[in-house]
Amino acid sequence: MKKATTSDAMKDLLAAISTMPGTADDWKRLSKRKDEQGLLVREFQNKVTGEQIALTETGNGQVSIRQTVRSRSRPGFTPVMDNDPSRNAKADAFIDSLIAMDYALDLETAGPQAGTALANRFIFAYCDTPDGACWIVTPQKYWQDEGAVFDQQCFIEHLMPANAGEVTEATWVIEPEYFNPLRRAVDLMARGFIFDPDFQRAMDSTQEPLIAAITRGRQAAPHGPKPG
Repeated sequence: MKKATTSDAMKDLLAAISTMPGTADDWKRLSKRKDEQGLLVREFQNKVTGEQIALTETGNGQVSIRQTVRSRSRPGFTPVMDNDPSRNAKADAFIDSLIAMDYALDLETAGPQAGTALANRFIFAYCDTPDGACWIVTPQKYWQDEGAVFDQQCFIEHLMPANAGEVTEATWVIEPEYFNPLRRAVDLMARGFIFDPDFQRAMDSTQEPLIAAITRGRQAAPHGPKPG
C-alpha cells in the first residue's frame, strides 16, 4: 500500500473544504516552496474547476489557506437535466416498469442506458435520525401519485456516489455519514437528482436550514451545471 504523504493529506483537506462536489483526486500539487518567512507553502490546483489554493504550514499542525485563483465553476443548486429524447424515453419506460413491478425491462441493464435522465426522475431528502444520517431517494412519480416512498429496490446504484450504500429500500448512507449535507445535496443534484423542498419537509421537517441554503443558492445562481 502506498504511504500517505503530506500532500495527500492536504488534498483530502481541500476536498473537504471545497464548495464544489468532488474528491481529493481532483486536486494536483503545482509547487512546493518556502516563503519569505521560511514557511513551507504548497500550491494546489483543482483539475476540474481550475481553482488554485495555497496551503502554508504555520507550525503546530496548523495550516493557513489562501485562494490564489478563483474557480471557473459555481456550485450547482439546480439539477443537471438530460434533454436527450432517447434517454428520456428510456427513463420513462424504466420508471413505468419499476413502479408497475412487471419486470418488462431488465432494469439493471436499462438503467445505465437512460443516463442522467433516469436520475432526473428521482427526488431525494436528507434525514438526521437517532440511528444516524441518511438520504431518502424515491421515484418522483410515485411520490406525486401515492404520497409515499417506493419501498422496493430501484436499481440506481450506478447513479449514486461510489461511497453510497443502500441500507434498506430507498434509504442510503453516504460515507462519511456526518459530512456537510449541503455539499452532499449539491453533489446529488450534479448527478441529476431532484431536490424537492416539500419532499424534504415530509421526510425530515428539521432540515429548514438545508432548504434555505439551497433556495439562496438557486436565487444567486438559478442556472445549475450544464448537461454533460
